[in-house]
Amino acid sequence: AKSFERLAAIDTSGVTLTGNGAATRLEGAEVSAAFFDVLRVRPVLGRGFVAGENEPGTKVVVLGHKLWLDRFGGDAGLVGRSVQIDREPRTVVGIAPPGFSHPEGAELWVPMTYDERFRTNSRGAWYLTIVGRLAPGASVAREPGAREEPCRPRPSHRRCRNTFRSARCSTTTRRRSATPSPRTPPT
Repeated sequence: AKSFERLAAIDTSGVTLTGNGAATRLEGAEVSAAFFDVLRVRPVLGRGFVAGENEPGTKVVVLGHKLWLDRFGGDAGLVGRSVQIDREPRTVVGIAPPGFSHPEGAELWVPMTYDERFRTNSRGAWYLTIVGRLAPGASVAREPGAREEPCRPRPSHRRCRNTFRSARCSTTTRRRSATPSPRTPPT
């Protein structure tokens, strides 16, 4: 029996947005392409990430709704245009819905890069947070060794975070075996 319908990986970091005003330090998240689909989040404009956007050379971004309103005046024409993040131009492909900020505090999302270094040197990848959508009929209680506990905000700094969070977002399951294999990264 398959416990999870789909998985996505997340890593948080500070990023700098330049252009269209003063340089601003923001909380960003590098995510696997399946991130928005796993959480069933639909951007209000544009799209989330698609398969293949975790490959090297992909330079796209989804902006948070508040950032889009505050920094870009809610310009609907921003989708398809370029913004500067950490001195790199990235094409805006979507605007997240109002109130969406996962992980907590995230203001923008970029695809995690599955380059050769990631695939061969990230054995264990304990720095990643993994989110999963439970498969139909699966429950956290049926997972051997799983524990249920309320979702809690986590600090935004990097540390070992081997956490499964149900996309239903009412429980968290911690399991050491939850780390994705470096040879088969989440989509």
